[in-house]
Amino acid sequence: MAPFITSNAALAALLGAAGAFVAQLIINHFSDEAQKHRLRTAFLAELRNMPNFTSVTNRAALNASQEVYLSNVNQLGMLTDDEVEKIVAFYSDLVHQRQRDLARRVELQTKKFDDSLQFAEYRQTLSESQVKRIEERKNDAIEAIECNYDDWR
Repeated sequence: MAPFITSNAALAALLGAAGAFVAQLIINHFSDEAQKHRLRTAFLAELRNMPNFTSVTNRAALNASQEVYLSNVNQLGMLTDDEVEKIVAFYSDLVHQRQRDLARRVELQTKKFDDSLQFAEYRQTLSESQVKRIEERKNDAIEAIECNYDDWR
């Protein structure tokens, strides 16, 4: 009778371990999904709170916060490839445009202009197409995140 008890105990232990393993997988899955949701929420908040980049007079928009991006760049792999591609494209363009704008301001300080109209025309060309592209990329990133926003529920 002892072998029967031993095999039942072994079977019970095996079933208990399998149940614990499955439970842990489920917990990990929901934890990962909740973390993705929090990450998407943070990115959406940061992107939506950024000013409109297409306004040429709104050069301060280039200094928009990228705290969420910088703090979570190592977690981007949790998101879909489309989300990652569009988020990285936006922030890369933003940083590149900041650098171009800074270089342009230095150039404006050192360049000689014949009159204020020439200065105004030159200043107006401060990469308007790039700024428009940044706004488009921001909207693309928002759209990509929104497409996956409710997937975790």
